[in-house]
Amino acid sequence: MNKNRSIISGIDWWTILLFLVIAIFGWLNIYGAGYSFDQTGIWDFSNRAGKQLVWLATAIVLGIIIMMIDEKTYDVLAYILYGAMLLLLAITPLVANNVKGSYSWITLGPISLQPAEFAKCVTALAVAKYMGRYEYRLRDWRDLIVPFALIGVPMLIIMVAQRETGSALVFLSFLLVFYRQRMSGYVLLFGVTSIVLFLIVIYFGGTSLPFGAGNVGILASTLVIETIVTGWLLLKDKNIKSVIFIASGIALIYGVGALLCIWFPINFNYVGIISLVYTAGYLAITTIIT
Repeated sequence: MNKNRSIISGIDWWTILLFLVIAIFGWLNIYGAGYSFDQTGIWDFSNRAGKQLVWLATAIVLGIIIMMIDEKTYDVLAYILYGAMLLLLAITPLVANNVKGSYSWITLGPISLQPAEFAKCVTALAVAKYMGRYEYRLRDWRDLIVPFALIGVPMLIIMVAQRETGSALVFLSFLLVFYRQRMSGYVLLFGVTSIVLFLIVIYFGGTSLPFGAGNVGILASTLVIETIVTGWLLLKDKNIKSVIFIASGIALIYGVGALLCIWFPINFNYVGIISLVYTAGYLAITTIIT
């Protein structure tokens, strides 16, 4: 009885409320997006919204069961579940069907499951067990080798073997945990930049430039990287001269490319790469000199 009271008193009811609100709004959006005049109603379990309602109810029941299990059980099983999940992730591409180029879904009769979703929870358990040790302290980059490996291995399997880049990028959210543990903000910046670049390439990947040859996604990605570098030099180091030098060089490179485009078929993907090489070279030289 006392244990049940401690469980109820320890629940973050605001988080539960936010989860239910987001889940219900998502369910209604699914119903609206897949609505057709042939549907019998929102409670029809033969359509997508009805199936999602079943999963929502299942998630609530599982959440209650998980809270009732002794927390020491998760500490004991963390690495075992992590190892079993890695094995399942490795097997998945061998038995999964091709779904829009991705091999990440396992079909079990009428149910389709994506092991990558469960891998996120199991990875969180493994990372929490390792970083929750009494003797663990985040002092320098060497203390992040094991946590990064725990996150990187399933992430690589999902991205390379299963070809499911979207689910793999979710693992970068663990950087927020490390940042709260006094990890350098540069690593967090790297993770956020990776997500931004991925979204740019996905959204603009099939868009060609209105002039010359080249891809809008690749060109936009190079400009984002250069903007972050110059912004870092300006805000952190107050190095206005370097910012002016880099910006002037980039403008010159793109200007020459645009001018040559009048007479020659210039591929601006290479112009963007040249500007990146110029920026990286300038930073390398100034770092060596200073």
